[in-house]
Amino acid sequence: MKLGWLRTPVAVVVAVMALMASDEMWTGLDRLRRRLSFGSALEYRYAPLDVLAAYTVLMERPDSRSALVTGEGAGPVADSLTCAGIACATNRVEAGRYGLVVACGRRRPDWRTLVDCALPGGAMAWFFSVSDMTARELRDGMKAFPCEEARLWMIGEDDWLLTGRLEPRLLKLDMMLEFFSSDGAIEELVKAGCDSLPELFASYAGSRAEVMPAFEGGELSAKVRPEFFLTKEIPKVAWIDKGAADDDIYEGVMREIRSMQIVRRVVVEGNILARDGKVEESIDKWAAATLRNPHDSMLLDRLYRLAVNAAAFEKIGNIPGAAKCYETMVAVRPKDIAALEHYAECLRRLGNKDIADAIDRRAMELRR
Repeated sequence: MKLGWLRTPVAVVVAVMALMASDEMWTGLDRLRRRLSFGSALEYRYAPLDVLAAYTVLMERPDSRSALVTGEGAGPVADSLTCAGIACATNRVEAGRYGLVVACGRRRPDWRTLVDCALPGGAMAWFFSVSDMTARELRDGMKAFPCEEARLWMIGEDDWLLTGRLEPRLLKLDMMLEFFSSDGAIEELVKAGCDSLPELFASYAGSRAEVMPAFEGGELSAKVRPEFFLTKEIPKVAWIDKGAADDDIYEGVMREIRSMQIVRRVVVEGNILARDGKVEESIDKWAAATLRNPHDSMLLDRLYRLAVNAAAFEKIGNIPGAAKCYETMVAVRPKDIAALEHYAECLRRLGNKDIADAIDRRAMELRR
């Protein structure tokens, strides 16, 4: 299998990395600690990914009024669509009545049946996990997707999405922007850590036609990873038409989408380095990405995993392990008050009182 750009020498220059990081505090850590239960897999998953997936699907057809959402994990996606004002069903009632049809779960959907449930010109989507998925499984799943033009999105490191329309057409930017900023939608998106349409598009990996060559001439039993399918070149989004949007708005959004995509590749580089055991280098990449887009969903997914690991280490008494997780989180997001406080707590338990007191003082300054 041909690898994407991240296993080859690359010089990515992001001049705007010098921007100040957001002052907003990432509070997912505290929510996790309050509700962590080691009996449910859902506790280990970054829940906003479901919200972002739902709204990404809606960008295919912002004028939809109804949706069918089926499969394992359909509930949270359906809830998000309902909050957006979409009438949702989670069981097939009758054919040909839904503007959106979303299949969730690892198992390949029965597309023949689901296509019959869509309105003419309806949008289709498959939201699935690539955790432990082989390249062959992904290739076959992408080939089976029923839309002539399909788009691949990497919402999180393992949570991916295929979207498309049964009747290919250009998508209107003005309709996307109008829906994105509508009551209900913008509130839920901000809660999920997404403040703008370009931030949502950070997850766009390319069209099916652009991705499929990655499967040629290689070992298809390899486990799927994002870097296998991300290209050095930022994928074009020529399938977006400005619609009624002004030229300057259209050009500004397109520039920002490209910028967010560059940042996403920096995040993935950091993930590769972490997997290879190059911890300091990976932290440098994540910290650089945070300066430009602290809301990148794959980055927040990674931070949430660190929070889960830290809580697990604390539960079994492995305080050094927990401290290392918090240290990484603080290095990536120096203004993360929750991580600072819990890092200080761990250091104090390890006997490093002076350092812990200094970190606590910093957290108090940030709270003021």
